[in-house]
Amino acid sequence: MKTALIIQHLAFEDLGTLENVLTEYGFKVHLVFAADLQLNEIDPLAADLWVILGGPIGVYEQANYPFLTTELTLLKSRLAQNKPTIGICLGAQLIAAALGAKVYPGNNGKEIGWHPLVAGPSANACPAIQHLLSPDLALLHWHGDTFDLPTGAKLLASSSQYPHQVFSLGTSILALQCHPEVTLSGLEHWYVGHCCELSHAGIDVQQLRMQSKTHCPRLQAAAIAFWHDWLDSIFSHTTNAESDPSLQVKGRFWLETKDGTLAGHGRIRLLELVHQKGSISAAAKAMHMSYKAAWDALDAINHRAPYPLLTTRIGGSSGGGSALTPYGLNIIDTFHQLEREHALFLEKQTKTMHSEFLISCELP
Repeated sequence: MKTALIIQHLAFEDLGTLENVLTEYGFKVHLVFAADLQLNEIDPLAADLWVILGGPIGVYEQANYPFLTTELTLLKSRLAQNKPTIGICLGAQLIAAALGAKVYPGNNGKEIGWHPLVAGPSANACPAIQHLLSPDLALLHWHGDTFDLPTGAKLLASSSQYPHQVFSLGTSILALQCHPEVTLSGLEHWYVGHCCELSHAGIDVQQLRMQSKTHCPRLQAAAIAFWHDWLDSIFSHTTNAESDPSLQVKGRFWLETKDGTLAGHGRIRLLELVHQKGSISAAAKAMHMSYKAAWDALDAINHRAPYPLLTTRIGGSSGGGSALTPYGLNIIDTFHQLEREHALFLEKQTKTMHSEFLISCELP
C-alpha cells in the first residue's frame, strides 16, 4: 500500500479535495501536526508522498517556531532524492526555502481572495496545471509572503499580484502558493480561524463568503481533475518497462578529498542533526549510532575538509556542545544541491532507457 505523510500546521487548513483523491489512489494517509510532534522521528524518505499544508507563520520565523527548522532539514533530504512532494501555501514556501530560495514578506501586500492564475513560461512542463489555468476559473489566494524561484525550478503559474504562484522541480516536486484544495464547507473554519488577519487586512467576511460560494464549486471540480492528473504522472505506470522495478537507473555519489571520503548522505545527515540538536551525543542517538562511531565520523570529516566543519565546546558555564561552522553549513547545502541534480540526471536516464527498451521491443 502506498503511504502519504501529511504535515499540517493548523487543524482547519486540511487536505480538502485532495483527501478523497488520495483515498481513491489507495494511499494510507498519516497525518502529523508539526507543532506537537517530534519531527526528528520521521524518516524523510519513507513515505511515497509528502503533502505539506499551509499556515499563518513565515518560514523565516524559526526562532519563534523551532519545528520549522526541523521541517526544512527533513525537506532538504527528501527533495534531494526527488521524492514526490506537494507543498501548499506555507508548504510551498518551505519547499522553496529548502531548495535554497529566499522567502520574505511580499512587497504587494496580502493577497487574499479569489483570482485566476495565468500560465507561467514553463506551464507545459506540468500538463496537469492546465486544469487550473482557465481564465474564468478563480483560485483562492491567502498569503502575505512570497519567494524567489528556486534554481532549476519551472514556473508553472502566476497571479496578477505575485508572479511566483506554482512551480515544479523535475516531475515529482510541486509547490502551490495558492489553495486549490479548499472546499466550501471547510472555508467556514478559515473565516473564524483567520478572523484577526481578515480584520487587519480590511476584508469583509460576508463578501469573501459570497465570492467563495460563486467560485469554490467550480474550483473543487477542477482541482480534483488536477490532483488526478498529477498523481497519475507520478504513480501510474502504463508500460511494462516502467512497471518493472529492475529497469531503473540507480546511483550514488559522495564527496572525496585526496585523503579519502569526506561525506556521503549518512555523514551529511549526521552533520545536520548536530546542527539541529547542538550536540554529537544527541545526533548519534537520533541516528541510532554509538557516540564513538559518530565522533569518529565527524573527526574524519573535520580532518579531511579544507576548513573546519565543526566546532566543539567542552564544559564551561554554558555546558558542552557542538556547532557547525559557516563552511560546514555550506557543505550541507552544496551536497543537497548536487543530490537534486544527481536525482534528476538518474530520472532522465531511466526515461531514456525506457524509451529505448520499448523501441527495441517493437523492432522486427
